[in-house]
Amino acid sequence: MSGGVCEPRHEKEAWNIAQRYAIFSFCVKLSDNATTTHGKLQQAFEDDEMSKAQAFRWQKNVFWRQNSS
Repeated sequence: MSGGVCEPRHEKEAWNIAQRYAIFSFCVKLSDNATTTHGKLQQAFEDDEMSKAQAFRWQKNVFWRQNSS
């Protein structure tokens, strides 16, 4: 099935998700909190919105993945 909840709809969207994940991974390694990371994302993706709540969920997910291995 195409266009599912977790599937990017466009190649650009997939690229943005990969970039965000890389930024989150980098910020987690630097011990940045989610608020700082959210600010960096707003600076990097001016035209793209990510809520603070979503940033906290991503930060928690990335932190969990990096510390579970």
